Amino acid sequence: MKPAGHDFAGVLGWPLEHTLSPVIHNAAFRQLGLHWIYLAWPVPKPDLAAAVGGLRALGAMGANVTMPHKESIMTLLDEVSGDARTVGAVNTVQRLGDRLIGHNTDVDGFRELLIDAGVRVSGMRALILGAGGSARAVIKGLADLDIGEVVIAARRPLRGVELTSLVGATPATVHQWDDAQR
Repeated sequence: MKPAGHDFAGVLGWPLEHTLSPVIHNAAFRQLGLHWIYLAWPVPKPDLAAAVGGLRALGAMGANVTMPHKESIMTLLDEVSGDARTVGAVNTVQRLGDRLIGHNTDVDGFRELLIDAGVRVSGMRALILGAGGSARAVIKGLADLDIGEVVIAARRPLRGVELTSLVGATPATVHQWDDAQR
């Protein structure tokens, strides 16, 4: 079932009152001459499984995923790509036939931004503020580019400690956010 014969996609998250994604994506679709519609799907945590079932049943082409679902959606998908599995977060769902595949595009996006801008991080030291999904992607991207050391300042240091596994043999330290502000 497609709305008015259009392919469609959207963003899953809660809350979504702030999102500009539909405006941005629909403008891009028009500019590119695509007959697509992009919607905001506000989905509370308890309704995520039903929403993913809805994506399947209605034939959505895919979805972007935002908080609080980036981690919990992983178990509801048919497959999760390497970077998404490594960082433990999905931000994009792609339909391939009847399968829903989860990806994390932030890792490639961050890494390619640095490469395209000519920023060389090999052997350097990086300070990461926070230990959420975006921090995971940034740390993985930096590790892929051979960062020398990672310092993580997090409100919940245990989450920061979990992120140190993403840097492999690269030295990493974690500080309580309050301590790092001094």
